[in-house]
Amino acid sequence: MASCKNILSHKSHKYCVIVFMIVLQSACGGDGGGNTSTATLSAFSVQGSIVVSAGSIVDSDINNTNNPNISNNSPSGAQVIPSFSVLGGYVNQAMQGPNGPLFESGDTSDYFSIYLYAGQSIVLDIYDSANADLDLYLLDSTGQIVLDSSVSTSASETLPL
Repeated sequence: MASCKNILSHKSHKYCVIVFMIVLQSACGGDGGGNTSTATLSAFSVQGSIVVSAGSIVDSDINNTNNPNISNNSPSGAQVIPSFSVLGGYVNQAMQGPNGPLFESGDTSDYFSIYLYAGQSIVLDIYDSANADLDLYLLDSTGQIVLDSSVSTSASETLPL
């Protein structure tokens, strides 16, 4: 894993981005209880193809037993991502959410190392914003100094550059 080192070029700057989570009720995709319903399904078939957009990547530590988890929970372990990408991620509080490798320990923050160009924006869309409040921080290349942040309680956090 690459760390958030101070690497600058004439056209872009390298930053460390942190996604930090505060859970209000239960973790994303959580098993928060509630009513249970039963449905009967009829057999059917589906045909077609699925195309994943270029630039789509996945958080390196997700709550899936079939994938190896590579921690990106600190500036020194920041996951390197391309500047033009869409990232699917996962965060949870300890002992909340579905069972899996991150259930007990939790995954409350993820760090990403990225080169950004003037005019780009970082956008964090939160799937389960009714149950979780995620915040977005832009750190300097050392991962220590907060340059900007978005700490609203909305379903989307944005940092324009």
